[in-house]
Amino acid sequence: MDGEITSNESLLEALRQAEQKYRSIFEHCVVGIFQTTPQGQYLSANPALARMYGYDSPDELIAALTDISRQLYVKPGRRDEFLQLVREHGKVIDFESQIYRRDKSVIWILESARLVSDEVSGEVLYYEGMVLDITRRKLAEEERDQANARLALQYAITRTLAEVRYLGEASSKIVQAICETMSWDVGGLWYVDAVANVLLCADVWHAREVDVHAFIDATQRTAFCARSGTSRARVVQPQSILDSRCSRRRQFPACCRSGERRAPWRICVSNYSWRRSDWCDGVLQPWDPRSG
Repeated sequence: MDGEITSNESLLEALRQAEQKYRSIFEHCVVGIFQTTPQGQYLSANPALARMYGYDSPDELIAALTDISRQLYVKPGRRDEFLQLVREHGKVIDFESQIYRRDKSVIWILESARLVSDEVSGEVLYYEGMVLDITRRKLAEEERDQANARLALQYAITRTLAEVRYLGEASSKIVQAICETMSWDVGGLWYVDAVANVLLCADVWHAREVDVHAFIDATQRTAFCARSGTSRARVVQPQSILDSRCSRRRQFPACCRSGERRAPWRICVSNYSWRRSDWCDGVLQPWDPRSG
């Protein structure tokens, strides 16, 4: 009897030490660790994850993030993509996403997780995994890509200038070379007429599959008065815009094709007063910030 009691005590002590060991790993691990419900709430989080997401403690994180899909991920539907992969394969490895920290700043994370289900019923109990902050790596990759893009642009422009027979051909060829190198659907070259002190469009290029002829015609007929002039010309691309009808980002050419009534896009010429213009009812006009 005494031997059995001693054995039980030894087993309990071993369990206590094992629990203490794994609790220490959980608390002091430098990567984020979590458990979440299928409904999108945190069951547990370690201090590293709380710090990564900008919270003072795991309890604060758990209390604040009650709908992971809506509150955490920058890209709508990203949580659903995560869950689909885990359910199909039982786990997900190196799942990259942008997420909002507590202060609404955005960081890149890398998640690896697995599904935990009831052994009898097969019901999904929770998901558990680890999170790494890869923001520095992504910024370094972006800087590298930008540097490569600049080199590609320099090469494309130099090659174009070498190939043109007359200087008058250069502007259209340069716009095309830049757009094709940057994978733009539409691009334009604007310059300031120093005598008239107005901003004029020199050339516009667009991909063959993109129908923006009405926009191009309006662009080539438009001149903006400059409040402070510059002799520097700039090639620009219509930016992605917010579609007021469906509240999501859409690319500029898609709005032109679908008859979008109002489509803002950037001119971005140094020292020039107009930073953005509106494509409204077939007319290109200065952007009014009061209109949103």
